[in-house]
Amino acid sequence: MQREAVVHEGATVVHDLVMERGGRLTGLVTGPDGPLAGARVLAHIGSQEEGFEQRAAVTGADGRYEFASLVKGSLFVLVEKQGYHLEGAPDEWWEAANSPDMLPQFRAEIPAAGYATLDFTLRHGSLVTGTVAGPDGAPLAGALVEAPGAASAEPTGAGGAFRLEGVKPGSAVVITCKKAGFVAAATAPIAITGSEPISGVSLRMLREPRVRGRVTTASGKPLRDARVLIAVSDENEFDGLVWQDAWRWQNATRVAVRADGEYDGAVPYAANAKLLVRATSLGMQDTDAKPIDLVEGQETYTVDLVMEEGREMAGRVIARGGAPIAGAEVSVVAQIVALEDINLDVEMYSEGAPATVVAVTGADGEF
Repeated sequence: MQREAVVHEGATVVHDLVMERGGRLTGLVTGPDGPLAGARVLAHIGSQEEGFEQRAAVTGADGRYEFASLVKGSLFVLVEKQGYHLEGAPDEWWEAANSPDMLPQFRAEIPAAGYATLDFTLRHGSLVTGTVAGPDGAPLAGALVEAPGAASAEPTGAGGAFRLEGVKPGSAVVITCKKAGFVAAATAPIAITGSEPISGVSLRMLREPRVRGRVTTASGKPLRDARVLIAVSDENEFDGLVWQDAWRWQNATRVAVRADGEYDGAVPYAANAKLLVRATSLGMQDTDAKPIDLVEGQETYTVDLVMEEGREMAGRVIARGGAPIAGAEVSVVAQIVALEDINLDVEMYSEGAPATVVAVTGADGEF
């Protein structure tokens, strides 16, 4: 239970909490051969306005699960287990959880006290077989092939063959593969109906592309303490979404710059995407290179970055009465104004992002 309390400087606040007994949700998960152990049951609690909390439970040897201490209301519940699929389950739970009338078979109404019951039946997925080839078209060994719902598969052998069991059916199932030093070439999704086996699937892998270049000042001096961030912009992304841009750079690949200012890093390749490169360095302004279209099969990209000196900021930190505060940490966080065309009249900040500049106030409160 959570309640907000306003605490003023120097004040003491007493806030009592009264707790109520919660409800329970129990049920049975079965497969084609009876009760299914080790299935993961996911309960989504909340609303779009208040946000969602996800809880998980795992079925025991008898196929049963239980959630305790639940608040009265509606839960959206799904089940997953490698090699099996839940018929009718959405690919994305978010939309269904926000629509009370959508997929009622996956909803449970929790009473204020007592319990509710919701059972599930999982079906075996499909068998998918095929081969993986390398850049030269020859069979590629050591590749891991994956698909939604499929059980973990062995890496491909000398003949490049793979075998996936339990693939979730769908009209556009994407089969992916990965291996260190390689990236998967674009592959069209395949249609899988029921438990019908699919054979002859051909996948191809390319050499992992790399981006190289040099980071310098405007005078040509190498910046050995700089870091280079490497990311990609997917064609499906909405240009200008501020939270998406902040998330991208927080999760970008970071590469150190050598003493001569040069760097070399792997590109997280994606089909129909653009390569984004940014240089950061203490005391310098972040510098972004012009986006580059990624070309399938191209193994090397060259991007040089020239950085300019950053600006200086000074100030003082004081208490409410005006007394200086020593030892306060002052950080710089980028302010982001939301786009007008998505109808959000709010200001956003890159909360959670590591501050690039931190200062500590002295005895006089100055920084």
